Amino acid sequence: KHYNDPLRDTGDFHRPTAMASDVAGVTSSTTVVDREGASSEASDLLLRALRRLRGQDFSPPEPDLLTAAVKLSGATAAVGWEAVSDALWARVAQLEFLAGRGKLGKEVCFRFILQHPEQLADYAVSQLWSDPLVSHKWTLVAVRKPFNMLVHGKDHSFEGERTVASWFASAHPDVSMYPCHTLQDDMSGVMLLGTSKSVCQSCKLLFDEEKVKKTYHALVLGHPDWPEETRLDFPARGGRPITFVRVLRRGWWAPGSCPASLVESWTMSGRAHQIETHLRKAGYPIVGECQHGQPTAYRLFLNLSQLDVPLVHHAEPVTIVAPHGFGEQLEEMPSDGEIAIAAQARSAPCQPSIQDALESALHRWGASAHVELAADLRSRSSTGSVQEVASEDIRARLAQMEFLEESGWLAGADCLRMVTSFPDCLASHGITEVWRQGDLVVVNKPFNRLIYPKKRLPRDVSIAEWLAGEAAPGPLRDARPCHRLDYGTSGALLLACSKEEAQRCTELFASRRVNKRYHALVLGHPPWDEEVCLDGPIDGKPSETFVRVVKRGRWAASPEPHVAREAALVEARPTTGRTHQIRLHLSGAGYPIVGDLEYGGCPQNDKAFAFRTFLHSSTIEFPLLDGSVSVEVPHDFEQRLT
Repeated sequence: KHYNDPLRDTGDFHRPTAMASDVAGVTSSTTVVDREGASSEASDLLLRALRRLRGQDFSPPEPDLLTAAVKLSGATAAVGWEAVSDALWARVAQLEFLAGRGKLGKEVCFRFILQHPEQLADYAVSQLWSDPLVSHKWTLVAVRKPFNMLVHGKDHSFEGERTVASWFASAHPDVSMYPCHTLQDDMSGVMLLGTSKSVCQSCKLLFDEEKVKKTYHALVLGHPDWPEETRLDFPARGGRPITFVRVLRRGWWAPGSCPASLVESWTMSGRAHQIETHLRKAGYPIVGECQHGQPTAYRLFLNLSQLDVPLVHHAEPVTIVAPHGFGEQLEEMPSDGEIAIAAQARSAPCQPSIQDALESALHRWGASAHVELAADLRSRSSTGSVQEVASEDIRARLAQMEFLEESGWLAGADCLRMVTSFPDCLASHGITEVWRQGDLVVVNKPFNRLIYPKKRLPRDVSIAEWLAGEAAPGPLRDARPCHRLDYGTSGALLLACSKEEAQRCTELFASRRVNKRYHALVLGHPPWDEEVCLDGPIDGKPSETFVRVVKRGRWAASPEPHVAREAALVEARPTTGRTHQIRLHLSGAGYPIVGDLEYGGCPQNDKAFAFRTFLHSSTIEFPLLDGSVSVEVPHDFEQRLT
């Protein structure tokens, strides 16, 4: 056996000196660090890394840079500057790559580098164990995989990317590598590798037959009230696996200014994301899981710390341990007064205040008086004043704009015009309940919210993800949408809180027994004096929408100060359910919906002409077991016409 360490209950693994040298690359006793010189070199290294992300003129606050430099210089005691520098540059390239793909915001990357430089330098695979019974011809090798590292490379990568496969090819060039089990890219911990297909298949069979005990350590938000080892068996990935958990230590996570705990969990099962799902559904999400489309930390604090593998040619199960060091991330719980101060300052440095966030965005978009403008935006009243919107709504809307700007879909000037012309474009990101009866709920879906996740909008938290998470109210948790609304469409969305009601609603929609009414603002003045039928086929299928004009007026919120385009409020009643049916029918009739860039609702392709597609599901009517119900979700479209 290896590393059967009695200190594991504390969460701080002690490694023998010989193996510590394997993990570090050299023995720590042979390295002497010049702290002053190291801090100076670290400051220069960090400054160059930050400027790579933020531009050559960028200068971070001096105290923050010095603090980060001291942290980074501490990481050089074991491996030296060359290894730390190479790892940090590879991590910076990784952050840059993730920001370019929309996975992270540049502000988040900047914060990660300043707050956790010593952890970003952890980007090296280290060998933990090899089968001692066949030392001259290794058939099994165990390694420690760092967080956010792929096992095999992919077509899309970044400069300096490291993988477990590339390390293995360098360390053992004469043999092939075959992973015996899966380990998520964002996790760290033990990986068992085979050097032949037959050995690999034998080990995979042990995992599949649930004969391998897997022990994890995680930092979770909150203080679980488990007095002893507790069994969790929430559904996960189509099954109901079992996880046993216990609390090792309760404390305070300073970067998030919140209570956190170190927990140990073990399982014989192997469902994907099992540990995260179980801890999240128990009410204690792992630090680093995404919230509102952004990670809460620079990494997912989940480590596969121990494998107990019953290998055939060993008398007892082989125990392989990979240290995690999560205990160092926890501090002692502060006093009540310190907690109150931390709660007031929680937005800094992890989250700027709403005022600071607005100022930063406006400055980036080119506003000359961004401080005054940010204060004005918060105080300006309109339909649904920004001043009355929850902080999380504003943050989420700013994050949406930041992603669209970084991905090149919106220019900074477009964002600036949008928020100054429509301050309520930063509003209404939250989901509100409108009606409930039994296991059926109608909510008001906000504009520009996905119902299901999409890769092209990686930072958006879809409604389905929100319903499955801890942010949803208890009665709505795990409810499922019964139909779809387009990304830009707001209004009535029917949810089912049980499988039986979901099945019944599916049948209602399939038999066209659900009636929906929409309201839309369109460009132009349709000549219809009464309800008309638009029945152009869509994708070769018959389609039918009845429309009538409610009010004619002008769209005054035009980018040209002296131009107000003709516009009208119309009511649409579809009898079929084709994709984009109302948008296509109105556009085909010559009256596109205001803000519908895809179908002509933004003249001259002006993306700042409107901040949303002005289409709203205002009424949904459907039969119940004891009658029928009609639920109305109001809108403010009429007030936008002059």
